[in-house]
Amino acid sequence: MAQGIVLSMASGSMEFLGEGAWTKRLHPGWAGVAGITAGTLAKHGFIGPRHAYDGRFGLYASYLGQHLAKADLALATENLGGNWQIDEVAIKPFPACHLAHASADAAIVLHETYGLAADAIRRIRVLVPREAVDIVCEPLANKRKPVSSYDAQFSIPYIVATSLLKGRFTLGELEDAALHDAAVLNLASRVEYEADPASTFPRHYTGEVIVDTKDGRSLRHREGINRGCADRPLTNDEIVVKFLDTAQRAVSRRTAENVLNAVLNFDRESARTLADALCAEG
Repeated sequence: MAQGIVLSMASGSMEFLGEGAWTKRLHPGWAGVAGITAGTLAKHGFIGPRHAYDGRFGLYASYLGQHLAKADLALATENLGGNWQIDEVAIKPFPACHLAHASADAAIVLHETYGLAADAIRRIRVLVPREAVDIVCEPLANKRKPVSSYDAQFSIPYIVATSLLKGRFTLGELEDAALHDAAVLNLASRVEYEADPASTFPRHYTGEVIVDTKDGRSLRHREGINRGCADRPLTNDEIVVKFLDTAQRAVSRRTAENVLNAVLNFDRESARTLADALCAEG
């Protein structure tokens, strides 16, 4: 019943891309609300359709359309209860669209290797999966000059220009001051993109950055497997560094470390220890 009920609740839209709207932030949370609500309604006898997935107007027919006839629906339940997709979940190293992460890492490597000044760069070419173009590359004029932090998170020109100049891409690079950084925006105006012919998307979100310098050099670096995915997971140390950097924007170092220790020792402590750490002031 819950599966049938939630069929009428699940939704999402990519329209936020046009103006950097905040609505994408609702998608995972709203899905969680929908799941809990559907489960509660079903528990109390609310009647939902029994063929939520394979029915005439079910999930598969609604979203696959004419491709349904060619689909192998058995894959949806293959090894159900034994194969856990949570093992495949990627942890993002950057606060940006996952499709741009490999390009950001490639730009950071170029920064660390060559330390190029902005005025030494003639143009930048970024190779991205063809499927990513509409999301993080187009419309190019808008992507080169994001109007909000959310806009910037889906901008290859801004992310690559920032990573190349600063050697990082953190929440600090999404603050208003960073979004109006003249040097970054000037460099972003020289960023172009191409579809990556060697991409292994969707298994990997590949990225390659090619920097053509004014003195005639062509410097490039490729990230064939995006850092943080199942085939290249972040290390525990990398996750800790990301947590502390993020948490300290809201609380003190001591409080952040207390929360960190409560989480890492959760199997030996009580839920109260974690709750106390989360609620502590400072």
